[in-house]
Amino acid sequence: MIKLTDDLKNAIDNFAVSVRKLYKIDIPINDINIIINNIGGKIQLVANSLDNAQIIKENDTFIIEVDNSLSKEKRLSAIAHELGHLFLHMGYESNFALWDKQPNGYKKEGYPKEEYEANYFVGSFLLPEKDFKLFIDKHKKNNTINISEIAKAFNVSNALVINRGYTLGLFE
Repeated sequence: MIKLTDDLKNAIDNFAVSVRKLYKIDIPINDINIIINNIGGKIQLVANSLDNAQIIKENDTFIIEVDNSLSKEKRLSAIAHELGHLFLHMGYESNFALWDKQPNGYKKEGYPKEEYEANYFVGSFLLPEKDFKLFIDKHKKNNTINISEIAKAFNVSNALVINRGYTLGLFE
């Protein structure tokens, strides 16, 4: 099993914060389509995709293809995962030499380590540690946390809330 180091997790957390600041992305994310357009890309819904989503370079921009059967919450996570690949592994607007090496039409398929990194980016991007902890502290009742309430507030799935909570050491 691949395990991300604490240093790598911190770097991804900080990178996600930088991306949100650079593109003025507020949390919670209510309309990912607007964000993708502002970043310079497009979202295309596709039917019967083998993957939930995939990212394709198109000249100086990108397309994220997303399975149209996904729920709103899963679609948001799938797109955030592809943004992880875009920024961390393809160098979009952060590493121009790496970006230029990406062939047009290239469908980014991650290696296991890259998949773990992109998955970690999802939590960092959609449930930033500071916002996540603050929400939990404000809404904790009798030392109990309502996972569904958090998921609804951040427009994500219960599974993502649980995963992020464990990753940050907030849940036992």
